[in-house]
Amino acid sequence: MHSDPPLPNPDAASQPDPKTPIPEAASPFEYRGNGRIARLPKHLRDQVNTLMRDGVSYPDIIQRLGEHGKDLKPDNLSQ
Repeated sequence: MHSDPPLPNPDAASQPDPKTPIPEAASPFEYRGNGRIARLPKHLRDQVNTLMRDGVSYPDIIQRLGEHGKDLKPDNLSQ
């Protein structure tokens, strides 16, 4: 008795190879920039964002950061 070759499973072609690593999509919230502000700890970045939303001037923000803001310039905040 002659048997036909198995038909390809259309679902199998759409399945990823389990041995191939799946690249994870980078969420915009996972990306961390390279600037001086981006290198600050998260609680300080959050503080900077809050101060900016409240309309505090860049030099005042730098002053409020104390030791963490000693190397910052207003341009670092504007970017």
